[in-house]
Amino acid sequence: MSELLERLKKDHDLDAADLARMLSSARIAIGIALLIAPGRVMTAWTGEDNPSPALKHAGRSMGARDVALGLGSLVALDRSKSVSRWLEAQAFSDAADCIGTLIAFKHMPRFKRWGYLILEGGAAFLGVQLAAALED
Repeated sequence: MSELLERLKKDHDLDAADLARMLSSARIAIGIALLIAPGRVMTAWTGEDNPSPALKHAGRSMGARDVALGLGSLVALDRSKSVSRWLEAQAFSDAADCIGTLIAFKHMPRFKRWGYLILEGGAAFLGVQLAAALED
């Protein structure tokens, strides 16, 4: 287990499974927001005041992906099944989002782009760490 996970366990009594549940639950919440209100979420993410139908569609697709990955992880944890592959899939999607943010960086809202980059990169890093910690 990485130093980060060890520190969280020591300081907050959170183990890797607890963190995986938190990460997966946050992913589901973001996914549901994208499914229900893709225009609002995509406006916050891209800075576009009036997202196109295509951008809303992309948001809904991302939302469905996030709900599926989060639910898959939670079900695996609740059934005491291997969750590492689900967490790797989450990390992969977060890394892809991070790369997408880097590609569009100069076109995104000035201060928000850094927040999204940190969020996506941090989630990818955490997903990899948790997958390794929970690997069977």
